[in-house]
Amino acid sequence: MNCPKYPDLLVYVDGKFIPEVNVLNIIEPDGLFESLIFKEGKIFKLEEHLQRLYDGAKVIKIPLDKDKLILAIHQTIKKNNLTNGYIRISVFKSSLQIIVRPLPQYPEEIYTQGVSIITVPTRRHFIESTNPQVKSSNFAANIMAKIEATSHFEAIMFNENGYVTEGTISNIFVCKKGKLVTPPIYLGLLKGITRDFVIELAQKEQIEVKEEPITRFDLYCSDEVFLTFTSAGIVPVIQIDGRIIGNGHPGILTQKLGGVLI
Repeated sequence: MNCPKYPDLLVYVDGKFIPEVNVLNIIEPDGLFESLIFKEGKIFKLEEHLQRLYDGAKVIKIPLDKDKLILAIHQTIKKNNLTNGYIRISVFKSSLQIIVRPLPQYPEEIYTQGVSIITVPTRRHFIESTNPQVKSSNFAANIMAKIEATSHFEAIMFNENGYVTEGTISNIFVCKKGKLVTPPIYLGLLKGITRDFVIELAQKEQIEVKEEPITRFDLYCSDEVFLTFTSAGIVPVIQIDGRIIGNGHPGILTQKLGGVLI
């Protein structure tokens, strides 16, 4: 996927700061990445993101010093003089890159009006083949699923047994009769940082949350559906595969949690 370059921004590459336009995109199948955001200089769930990255690095045997990485992240933010922004960490056996950019601005309508998503034929990686807890640069299945989504906001993938796992960049929640349900990790999905944060928020708000298998039928017949991912927070879903979800507007629980999160 091609991303725009920011000529005035500096990228951390193996201890040096290089103008982004001069940085070559490194693609290695055994690489890892993490995406984070920061607002008013505070990085959202930094420790949790770095622990996931560190765990992945341990699995595929990439040496990684968390303390040095934290220092490099803060140096990169300072070098680029940003208060609010997006961080992309890419770790390879041959290189470490940290990119900091302005915070993505999503249209207000996706929160107030909701989005349309689609389920796709492309299956999530078989968990014993590529464990999704290792957030690797082997992103081909997600890219193919996103292509299948065409004009829809997101594509939802199933596992080999036909159960809902996640979107190409998001986790998914459904609401039925006041209870929130999200797929369990063992079905083959990434344990999203924002996903876990939303579960904690819901429990604090005395909202029942279950991690249970979800089918396509469950999606269609839900009262509410929403997506979670780092850069956007909580995004209401009002249509799946042409089926209207609930009353076709962002649901009460979605708005309640979204208000707390944002």
